[in-house]
Amino acid sequence: MDTSHTRSTTRRSFARLGAGAIAAGTVPGASLLGSGTANAQAADTAGGVVGSRTVSVRRVSTVAQAIVEQDIFLVRADGTPLAAPAADRIRVSDTEFKGSKIVTRVLSCEPVALPPRSRPGSVYLLIEQTRRLAQTDPRDQRLAAAKAFMATLPATTRFRIGGFSPVPTALRPTTPTTTLGSGFASASESALLIDRLAGDLSGDTLPLYDGVRGALRAMASAPTPDRAMVVLSNGAVSSGDMSISRARRDAMSAAIPTYHIGLATPGSGSDSCTLNDISVPTGGGFIQVSQAASLVPASVGMAKAILGQALVARVRLEVTVSNADNGDGSWSHFLRIDSPAGQVIVRFHGIFRPTAH
Repeated sequence: MDTSHTRSTTRRSFARLGAGAIAAGTVPGASLLGSGTANAQAADTAGGVVGSRTVSVRRVSTVAQAIVEQDIFLVRADGTPLAAPAADRIRVSDTEFKGSKIVTRVLSCEPVALPPRSRPGSVYLLIEQTRRLAQTDPRDQRLAAAKAFMATLPATTRFRIGGFSPVPTALRPTTPTTTLGSGFASASESALLIDRLAGDLSGDTLPLYDGVRGALRAMASAPTPDRAMVVLSNGAVSSGDMSISRARRDAMSAAIPTYHIGLATPGSGSDSCTLNDISVPTGGGFIQVSQAASLVPASVGMAKAILGQALVARVRLEVTVSNADNGDGSWSHFLRIDSPAGQVIVRFHGIFRPTAH
């Protein structure tokens, strides 16, 4: 959606609202797999977002208000989609930054049918292999999630597997990214390469952007023009020479949609803003979970969303920011959804930036 006509009617407006709410609308084909986490009562259930758009933006004095639509999906541990919740089953938290209060209200929630996206014929799966991430994922659920993602896509899809961390290992001699195998292969052949990554851990910092760049180079040999990258990582960048703007620009220039599955780690959490900024502009998206047990359903749900097989609910939100002249700041809100499988928390973390026009 082009929001230029809306921005032209206000001197200052939202440059970015939430996890890509307006940013997603300004990039053709951009989408958002939102920052979804499941609480302890529903650790085997995941929620994400497969679309985000701004319907309208208006401003009265220092108060800015936007109507935002977010397309969410919920899945059980076995990947079974959950139906759209009723609007009264969704609760939203409010937040503040720099003296500005942000109030979010659910206006409606309706089931929608989304067409399938361009189905990638070649996919690069880039998997974080740091010791820090293994603290949250001691049973290598991220590896199982990568296999589940591959198994959900059509059998004709071809894959390449890469692991990344700041320190080389015998299996991964090049840093930060080592691509395993000799070329793109079937899901069954690629699953054997994923198994080799079990226990192959090194380093405690995350060179995410450098890792993405290495994977993009390997994508040059993809056998089909319809390519995609899936990254399993916590997103909390703490090392490397690459900038987020360059990593994003490289992915956009290569026309490779990037999808991120984020897992929070002790002490550093997970950076949903980073995951959003490096994926949404490429036409991809992201989902974030707080427990390793949610990685598999999140991956299956993402794959089904790409294939147009997910049950999607369109949630319309009214987001009001008071004292909007206070400058830059981050904010987040939580959609707490009561589902048949328990309560699921879908979290959105983004940046509000008033911009003069």
